[in-house]
Amino acid sequence: MGAIISTLSEIVSSEKFESVEPENVEEQYTKQGQLTIITMHKAKGLDWDYVFLPFLHENLIPGRFWVPPQGQFLGNFTLPEVARAQIRAGLHKKTIPDINQAWEESKYLKTAEEYRLLYVAMTRAKKLLWMSADKKAPFIWSKPDNLQISDPCPVFTALKHQFSQ
Repeated sequence: MGAIISTLSEIVSSEKFESVEPENVEEQYTKQGQLTIITMHKAKGLDWDYVFLPFLHENLIPGRFWVPPQGQFLGNFTLPEVARAQIRAGLHKKTIPDINQAWEESKYLKTAEEYRLLYVAMTRAKKLLWMSADKKAPFIWSKPDNLQISDPCPVFTALKHQFSQ
């Protein structure tokens, strides 16, 4: 452990990090007349007159759980997610779940987090919120020409039901 900490300290001290101005962080994203393109993760605590949320497909929000073939040597789960769920249970003094229970819990927690992020993004708009999902979307964004039929985020169905009453 001592060797690891020493190596990490050496890496950190050798890097040239830019200083962060904590009192002006929001200003760079919310300047008047500026178009800001950021992820939903960065939007917390900020707001704009107009917010556009394109590409809201089910495979992104809430997302699909997929274990790559090279990661299936242990089973049909991802080890980091299972470990996080087990560590979380241990920290909260709960019974540590077995692999299958931990995997199911991690899927639930990831889905909940994605919906929380979407909620934060949706509530950043002061005047207009525009959300969209096309009938086709890239399977992966590094190959945007490879379009496949894609379902919209389930939020659209919920919103349609809510406003049709």
